[in-house]
Amino acid sequence: MNNLNNLEQKYAPASVVQLADILIKMKKEKNPWTVIKFIVDGFKSTRPAEYKSFIEDIKINKETRNVTSVGGSHFTGVSKDKETGGRLRYKMDIPVTVVHLIRKLYTPEELPMDMKFYDKLGRMYPEFIISKKV
Repeated sequence: MNNLNNLEQKYAPASVVQLADILIKMKKEKNPWTVIKFIVDGFKSTRPAEYKSFIEDIKINKETRNVTSVGGSHFTGVSKDKETGGRLRYKMDIPVTVVHLIRKLYTPEELPMDMKFYDKLGRMYPEFIISKKV
């Protein structure tokens, strides 16, 4: 028997396919930050209740973080790693859907999600920032 007959067909809604086409085209023609802005703004507008809930969770996280002294300055969202003794900083939170879309488009080599990335994203979307100087 032919193995092709046994394959299950999976279909995506037209809107999802259209979005994928738009994102792939944008990746080829635009800089990554334009694409990221499109993704985040699209998430905000298509899932407003989820976005609002996410921002409310961030506000609660900000309010419940302890203040830690580091080098004479005071920060929220900083803790001590129990294994290494080093400092950990809960810098920001980003919706998982947004991170997944970014990673589907860009490999870590194409777009490293390093401190420079998070600093720029924090300037673009300050509502995602958890840790702050007090």
